Amino acid sequence: MKKKLILIALISILALLVIIILKELILNYSYKSITNMSLEKNGLIDYYFDLRYKLKRKYILDNNDIALYYENGKYYYHPVYIIQYGIAHYQNYLYNREIKSRKIYLNVCEWLVRNLKRHGDFYYWEYDGDLKPYRYSKYNHIWFSAMAQGQGASLLIRAYLDTLDPKYFEAAKRAIKGVLYDVSEGGVSIIREYFVFPQEFPPGDKPSNVLNGAITCFLGLYDIYVLTKDENVGKYIEMFLFTLQDNIYKFDNGFWSLYALYPDCMLASPYYHNRHIAQLECLYYLTKIEIFKSFSDKWRGYIKWNNKIKYLLTDYLMKVKRKEVSIKSVLKWLKGTLL
Repeated sequence: MKKKLILIALISILALLVIIILKELILNYSYKSITNMSLEKNGLIDYYFDLRYKLKRKYILDNNDIALYYENGKYYYHPVYIIQYGIAHYQNYLYNREIKSRKIYLNVCEWLVRNLKRHGDFYYWEYDGDLKPYRYSKYNHIWFSAMAQGQGASLLIRAYLDTLDPKYFEAAKRAIKGVLYDVSEGGVSIIREYFVFPQEFPPGDKPSNVLNGAITCFLGLYDIYVLTKDENVGKYIEMFLFTLQDNIYKFDNGFWSLYALYPDCMLASPYYHNRHIAQLECLYYLTKIEIFKSFSDKWRGYIKWNNKIKYLLTDYLMKVKRKEVSIKSVLKWLKGTLL
């Protein structure tokens, strides 16, 4: 068995190197920031990143035209998947005045209003327990995500500005309330005296502190604060920005960015590395905090073919260390990192 694993590793690494070098040198592959710094379009407020590329996907819809997420042989209602489908159509309407896209995104917003379920003092969009929140979490029941709450609020705010229907505004305010509280109180954030971090996934053994999910959540809070000037939201925003300034260096491993702080050396995929660059660029645009621009520029500078090879090898070796390697997982990993 050990010899078989070594053979798989050697063959996959060799094939990987050949493919990456050809891709880098022949195809001149490059990453582009998708940050949309023009936040106003046709009298409405655009989203911070252009998500229209998601419309190229072939979506499976339920009887109410809501996008379904497929995993492990089943279809699920995945809040972030649905929200981003809605944002993509909102932007298509915004830029191209596609009436069909307006109907679709407003239909998504209706789903968000209907499915914001009460849990104790807070309202959440639910994730099915069969949809594992994070490979290192041990959840088998309904769970919630700060990323979903923040990004859902962002879409609902835009629906409110488009239609002036107060139900969207009220739902957006309800959606972010749980973000302002620690997980011990039923919220979806880790809140300590000098540390505030919204959690994309429930903590499990320990908080994962996923970077892209936290920033996405922040943008939803920022949208709410711009309209309401809510003091509690403002304090949370201030503490999160303080936390991120103090801890952003932890997401830098010297040649690439980290997806999360737990487990150690959880490298971001090229897609998420690029998203980090765009998100930090966006944070700098909104806050003028220099460290965000500094790390955005630094991580953009990491995008070189030698660093990408280093990333792939490091990522693979960490998977070996975590005993995640099999023929099936190697093929899945190659597909996910190269496409």
